[in-house]
Amino acid sequence: MKRCAGLCLSSFVLCPKCEKDKGQKTEDRVCRPVVSCHEFSPAKEKVSDMRKIIQYSSAFKRKILEEIKNGKWESASEAARAYGMHKQVVYTWLDKYGYGHLKGRMYKVVTPQERDLVAELKAENKKLRDMLLDEIVAHRVDEAAMLVACRELGTTPEELKKKDGMK
Repeated sequence: MKRCAGLCLSSFVLCPKCEKDKGQKTEDRVCRPVVSCHEFSPAKEKVSDMRKIIQYSSAFKRKILEEIKNGKWESASEAARAYGMHKQVVYTWLDKYGYGHLKGRMYKVVTPQERDLVAELKAENKKLRDMLLDEIVAHRVDEAAMLVACRELGTTPEELKKKDGMK
């Protein structure tokens, strides 16, 4: 009985070209069936058995860590979610690159003036959005009225605009 060539601890599954001794059981294990010793490639076997491995560049890692440090993301989990990776990957980078103190939840300290300014800007933003919406609705009403007038006059909007000197 031959031993497997480093792939497992059980007996070696022999090639059909060599001997027809496939799947001999020893030590409560069965060696993987090999199609042919002559075509066998350990690298191919490892690739098919392994999970997908993604390697990130150190520049990319540093970019994410700087974003966490600068407060773009409230936590490492949020950054990982944004970039579509598992949160443990980012936590590992935090430890490896000396940012372990950023593992916990980060809190933003806001002064009362900043809080008031944010509230004021949000209110102004809402007011401007409402005004824009009103203008869009008014424009669409004008366009619809022009189409109705054109139908009644038997003309096209372009001809009507030329007659009135509109652009």
